[in-house]
Amino acid sequence: MKSKRDLPFPDPKLEKKTIKERNEAMLTILQTQLKLFKDDINMMYQTRYEASVWGWGCDGKDAPKFLRIADKADKAILKLM
Repeated sequence: MKSKRDLPFPDPKLEKKTIKERNEAMLTILQTQLKLFKDDINMMYQTRYEASVWGWGCDGKDAPKFLRIADKADKAILKLM
């Protein structure tokens, strides 16, 4: 077994895996919020805000997915108004 001094920290592979899993989990949460709270304007605003923050905050291929959710929330808000 390696000692603590031999272990690489931070481990790039584990960080990349963790970021990917967290982005997937948040995408699932936001998509579920869009479906469940389609008649609640406050939740649509919250979903739009969270999707925008995650979309502009993450890098790589997941950013457009978050921004699409924000656009869907925008359309839902306009429909409710």
